[in-house]
Amino acid sequence: MNLSSAPNKLRALLIICIAGTLALIGTIFVIYSASRTVTQAVGKDTVPTIIAAQRIKATLADAHSNAMNAMVTKEKLGGKYWGEYRKNMNTLHSELTDASQNITYGEEQRTPILTIMSNLSTYEYTVGGAVSNGAEISVDQFMEANRLMQQKILPASTDLNKVSISHLDSIYNQYTKNMVKATTFMYLIGLGLFIILIYTQYYLYKTTHRVFNPGLLLATILLFANTMYSTDALNSVNKNLYTAKNDAFDSLNALWSAKAVAYNANALESLYLLHHQTGIVQTADTINFNLSASRLCSDNKAGSTGGEFKGLLNDVLKNTAFSSEKEAATTSLQEWIKYVDVDKQIRNLEYNSKHNEAIALCVGEAAGQSNYHFGRFDGALNEAIDINQRNFQSNIDSVFKSLNMFPYVTAGFLVLIIAAAAIGIKIRLNEYKI
Repeated sequence: MNLSSAPNKLRALLIICIAGTLALIGTIFVIYSASRTVTQAVGKDTVPTIIAAQRIKATLADAHSNAMNAMVTKEKLGGKYWGEYRKNMNTLHSELTDASQNITYGEEQRTPILTIMSNLSTYEYTVGGAVSNGAEISVDQFMEANRLMQQKILPASTDLNKVSISHLDSIYNQYTKNMVKATTFMYLIGLGLFIILIYTQYYLYKTTHRVFNPGLLLATILLFANTMYSTDALNSVNKNLYTAKNDAFDSLNALWSAKAVAYNANALESLYLLHHQTGIVQTADTINFNLSASRLCSDNKAGSTGGEFKGLLNDVLKNTAFSSEKEAATTSLQEWIKYVDVDKQIRNLEYNSKHNEAIALCVGEAAGQSNYHFGRFDGALNEAIDINQRNFQSNIDSVFKSLNMFPYVTAGFLVLIIAAAAIGIKIRLNEYKI
């Protein structure tokens, strides 16, 4: 055997081991960086922006509902409904100011925010001018306020939400696609490094007749341990991120959408009574209410008996992943169905010229009355929102916790792999020195 070639071969194998380990470090850093970036985008940037946009839309619809209830009951300014309306407006102005100062996607977000703000001021002016201390609203002013809300303000709030959701889906889908490639590449490099370490161990056995080289054996064990740790950490990151995005956020988005649609439907219910004795206009109001109601539950009979139906509440029920979430979602569906049933009674009373009884049923808060069931529906919806919000934040926090340790642990493993392999080969190289 030409002993002079053995040291060169060992040095070459050591260089390959170091290069493979450095390539593994680089790949792991890319995976870590991508995971942290998408978690920041999902957990800290995009999702909070989406929830803020959904909250703005729900508050807009709630304000309009309170204004309609105040108008239909001819409530004096300073009453309960006007108080809630003003509270909604104060919240909206604060949230819109925050949204305008936290624009991430340029004109895509700026345009709908400006549309909401400019039309909202006109809406408030119109509502304020339409009613003075309980006086009846003029038809023209009333129609203009409702037109602004239905045709300008709420659609703009929908556009604001769509912008961030589009970016979120793009970011997350691109991440999952790239992560498959990156982790596959990481495992291939790890496998290649494992083969090199085993081959080097075998080569030393053939040339020195020693069964094990302690340094190479330690490097192999460390590589295996690092692979197990990285696999577990990345699986945890991906699982928690999946739960946050696909379980918690998707439910949050459906729940907030349901909330906004329901509030607007509640406003349309009062709108129907405000159009007292207008015939075809009330027919149009009923059609609009039914369209809104069907967006939550397309088939009340199926919904009440556990059958198949479409709508936002079905989306929520199909995606219940957390403790008590299904119970809250089921309660919200049941109360919504009861609310819609009471709405039919209101319209029957109005149709039979029992206008005052219809109003009483519309704004009543006793069991069996409209606001009673709407309040219980809204309460159950809020409970489901809280459950998903807590789990969303918990999973995002878990991802950050895993990622905070990940680069240091893997870097420690890989540095030790290089050191162990280098020491193990160096000991054998020293034997070839004269």
